[in-house]
Amino acid sequence: SRPDDLDDSLVEVSARVSRFHKEAVEDEKTSAVADVDIHGVCIAVAGRELLVDAHLKLCPGQRYGFIGRNGSGKSTLLRAMAARRIPGYPPNYRTLLVSQEDVGDERTPVETVMSAHDELASLLQEEAALIFSEKGGAQACAKARRHVDLLRARGALRVASAYESKLSGVRGKAARDALLAAEHKVSALELAALKDDYTPEELSVAAQAQVASELADVRER
Repeated sequence: SRPDDLDDSLVEVSARVSRFHKEAVEDEKTSAVADVDIHGVCIAVAGRELLVDAHLKLCPGQRYGFIGRNGSGKSTLLRAMAARRIPGYPPNYRTLLVSQEDVGDERTPVETVMSAHDELASLLQEEAALIFSEKGGAQACAKARRHVDLLRARGALRVASAYESKLSGVRGKAARDALLAAEHKVSALELAALKDDYTPEELSVAAQAQVASELADVRER
């Protein structure tokens, strides 16, 4: 079973704690800056030993990772820390455990990590749209311009939608008006992106130079 579904009553936790250590971690002043330094940590689940006579040492300001095969007790140890079930664990330490989620899609691991950064993901989308301009020609630049404008409008729509949902009264009405305007703009740009007829201004040398400049800026960022 998954650690999140584990019955805590089946988990046995023990450790060796001296009187001096107990007094130190229970003191408000010393426990706030003390290392986690606990000897003889033992954890068993339903009689099955996961950790035996382990030494748990964590220093403030450092980052740690638990490495081990599935079922070796990594998550169970974290749960015991978060629940303050380990004798000698500083009671004033704030420990938050974020449970794992079995969520996946068709993206590769690299794509998933990259998309977690909203700004970077947005820039990558804009770059992909602007790259079309490198195929050459005024129409390619105009098409790239329309697609990147649509991407930015969709981003603004998401922001407007989130903002509107949090407001009420006069400010809420203004936010709803802004949301409607953003929706209309996205609709108009979606229609324009499907068309291949461009205005002289969109096909101008200045417009092409602007697209090239924005592509360079996006890549630099």
